[in-house]
Amino acid sequence: TVTTVTVPEAVRTALSLARQHRADDRSSDAIAALHLALADRPDELSLQTSLAMSWARALLFEGRVGVDDPERVMGATRDAVPVGVELLRAVLSLLQGEPAQATDPLRRARRLVDKVSAQDRDELKVLVHFTAALVHRALGQRDRAIRELKKSRARLRGRPSAALSQRMVRIGAELYLAQDRPFDAESWIVELHELGVQRGEDETAPGGADATSGEANREAEARGSATHKSESAASAKAPGRGAAAKGQVRAQQVDAVDLSPIARAYLAIAAGVRGDAQRSASLLSTLPADGEWAWAHARVALVEMRGAAAARHALTAMSVRSEDPETLRLWALSEFAARQER
Repeated sequence: TVTTVTVPEAVRTALSLARQHRADDRSSDAIAALHLALADRPDELSLQTSLAMSWARALLFEGRVGVDDPERVMGATRDAVPVGVELLRAVLSLLQGEPAQATDPLRRARRLVDKVSAQDRDELKVLVHFTAALVHRALGQRDRAIRELKKSRARLRGRPSAALSQRMVRIGAELYLAQDRPFDAESWIVELHELGVQRGEDETAPGGADATSGEANREAEARGSATHKSESAASAKAPGRGAAAKGQVRAQQVDAVDLSPIARAYLAIAAGVRGDAQRSASLLSTLPADGEWAWAHARVALVEMRGAAAARHALTAMSVRSEDPETLRLWALSEFAARQER
């Protein structure tokens, strides 16, 4: 006998609205909508899972929110939605500067994620794998961080939100650049761009993004995991060859106008690292040097060993993001490089 579970219309509406808000990087609105629905149905598991995902996105991508307190959310869902609780615990540990404390909650979340509804499963896996990538990065485990980031990308359904896409570009590029793998950084950025374009086209096709099968996503995840070690080995043995070289070719073929500013910034840095000053300058010319993107100009000048220019741009970046530790570090390195030139 097959048991059919009927989801009340009010719950369906709240879940759909929350998903749309999260896709639009409006997790605070998703949280508000879910709290309203939970007031009438406090034990509804799907609502609580959606609430946990909304909190995770708000904390990871939107910085701060003005609805409720994560600790209270965790207390309210402790017994009902363990996977959501574990995800939130991991996120909070990471943001509190204790990434090692996030590993156990993430391990438990992985074991529980397949128990949630099919509609939420892929989004939840995106968040679990992305959080794991950030944790491994904070622990200095770059290869594992890259592997988790690829798994997160493989679970995406539909066009990724702007905030998630930007963070994926930034984290992936930084991981590859930290390993002196500029070709792989370029490939990662272009693949994310192409994925966004492809998924955008899928959403306008008959059936929309939901026509993408979960099985296809699982196959993509398996491919990403299986090829990670071989890609790393190939990059170490022959930088610039194979898939990485193809990524470079695609990066040069993509029109800069079609790319997001963050993608252009990191492609410029990667080009600078591999010595292509002309390509780097072309990409930087699309980003203003006197404001939000001064840090990118400083990074390129630094890798090209133009210390005075790097220091000038870094000082501008400090005026925009004076509280950012990475910007402060960039300024210090640029000042040191400038002094070395004197």
